[in-house]
Amino acid sequence: MFVMAEKNKDELGRYLIVTEPIADLRKEPLDPARGDYEYDDLQETQLLLNEVLLYRGENDEWYQVEAIEQSDFTPEALWRGYPGWVRKRAVREVKKFKRNTIVIKGKGAYVYTKPDQASKTIITVSIGTRFHATGQITGGFCQISLPENGSGWVMKHDTFSMIRMVGEKQLRRNIVSTAKLFLGVPYLWGGRSIKPEVRGQNSKERPCPMDGGSKDHPRSHAAR
Repeated sequence: MFVMAEKNKDELGRYLIVTEPIADLRKEPLDPARGDYEYDDLQETQLLLNEVLLYRGENDEWYQVEAIEQSDFTPEALWRGYPGWVRKRAVREVKKFKRNTIVIKGKGAYVYTKPDQASKTIITVSIGTRFHATGQITGGFCQISLPENGSGWVMKHDTFSMIRMVGEKQLRRNIVSTAKLFLGVPYLWGGRSIKPEVRGQNSKERPCPMDGGSKDHPRSHAAR
């Protein structure tokens, strides 16, 4: 049993943002076992850099949150943010946040200090990571805002626009091309990345494409 700090009026409407490339959302405030594995009953999902979370409580080292960008369906609450626990070191509190305008479309992408592949890599991010693009484009790179108030550059061809609307036929093609990225990739419960460092240096992180959640595929364990 885990004791929660009491919530007061000042804690209502508090938001957090993910500051690490990937963070685990856990059913209980316990870290996953290290190493290669197929299933972890406490693993709810993974959170990606810049993902916004709704604060629900905390203990010394963990926040209890709702992942409001990942829908969870239950017969009692219907649609809500996916609930769970995240390490405090992986997030920070924000009063406001910028609207994300682009999303990484490949399995992964590098964020550079300059619009040059020879420049230093700040971080490596996974498919589905969202950023606010500043509007500055140089030599095939677009500048993005980072959650710690800095900025970086990603290659434009590694991204989709979240603002520009596409037709139904193009949308279907995009879905198929994204699905093909994961052909031959084994299933991992609660996974959203392929970054090997997520589970330790000797592990083989594997994505779980179906864990994205939708109204056709509810994410609730009870609804499966």
